[in-house]
Amino acid sequence: MTEYWYRLEEQRYAAPLNEYDEPVGEGRLVVHVRKLKVLRLTPKGAWLIGLQFGEGNPRFVLREGKKRFACPTLEEATASYLKRKERPARILSAQLRTVEAASAMARNGRVEMGIDW
Repeated sequence: MTEYWYRLEEQRYAAPLNEYDEPVGEGRLVVHVRKLKVLRLTPKGAWLIGLQFGEGNPRFVLREGKKRFACPTLEEATASYLKRKERPARILSAQLRTVEAASAMARNGRVEMGIDW
């Protein structure tokens, strides 16, 4: 029986075009499940192969690693994906708060003269 490990990845697709090559509607976002074939299991992990690696490039993944590239179950892969997305979400939220605060300061005239460059 062939064993597989899983990894979730998002992919954004462009909006379809009309006859004038103008976008019609919005693009779409899809979360794909990548199935990676297990070549060999070891006491510490698994050697995986998938289409994105090419048949000649297996990848070793630790079983108990904190940051695993792939997971043995779909549930673990989903939890891993959600954990991977927390950090970029925090960074972008902080950037958004900074932009909103700076915009409010500029609208209210709370600006300071800076250094001449």
